[in-house]
Amino acid sequence: MAQTAQQDKTGTQRTGTGTTTGGIMDTAKDVAGKVGDAASGAVQTVKEMAGDAASYIGRQAHSATSAMGSGMRSVGGAIESGQKYVTEHSVSDMANDLAGVIRRNPIPALLLAAGLGFIMARAMRA
Repeated sequence: MAQTAQQDKTGTQRTGTGTTTGGIMDTAKDVAGKVGDAASGAVQTVKEMAGDAASYIGRQAHSATSAMGSGMRSVGGAIESGQKYVTEHSVSDMANDLAGVIRRNPIPALLLAAGLGFIMARAMRA
């Protein structure tokens, strides 16, 4: 039985008996690398934005009235705390922490997911 080799549109080598996995594995590795790079870039952007926001709120708190200033300092402290958390933890650590919060609070997590799904569906339809 003669086997002929052909390439399909994705560049995967096809033979008479099946598809070679080399092209598929290379593509999967490339996609995984790109996803990892995108996640790292997103985390870095969040770190920078949180730092900028914390600095801005801190500056504004000093010039605001005392009651409003204390509230702004509180918000600034929360943002700084969030920035510290993002800086000190990896993406997998944050995913594990999120999974723990969902396990401890399943009903609010479901309600939040339903609300976000509704908002995303409305945004995509508009």
